[in-house]
Amino acid sequence: MAVTIEWIHKNNVAKIGILRVGKEHSKYGDSYEFSCAVKVSKNTAYFYGGVSGKNNLTNFFKYRNEIKKLFIKEGITQVIWERIKDNKKKIYKVKLPEIKISTEVMEVS
Repeated sequence: MAVTIEWIHKNNVAKIGILRVGKEHSKYGDSYEFSCAVKVSKNTAYFYGGVSGKNNLTNFFKYRNEIKKLFIKEGITQVIWERIKDNKKKIYKVKLPEIKISTEVMEVS
């Protein structure tokens, strides 16, 4: 498997973990190409602080089907993240099981 979530906190309200993806990744300690913090609340996953060796989201999208399968297994039905680039903030929302992305663009002050 190229995708894992290491859950580091769970309670009745939310779960918090670290998502790691990569061709050589199958368990904690293996090399990975992309990682981010994930908070899951009410079947919605929120991504925070995504990091890729190439400093882009290519590695994340390369494994979107594996991520989708893992999230559906975890009961996640929606994913939300934001990205700020060129002083504009985009909020991405993905509904599962289909991968339908909607975006909202805002100026950053």
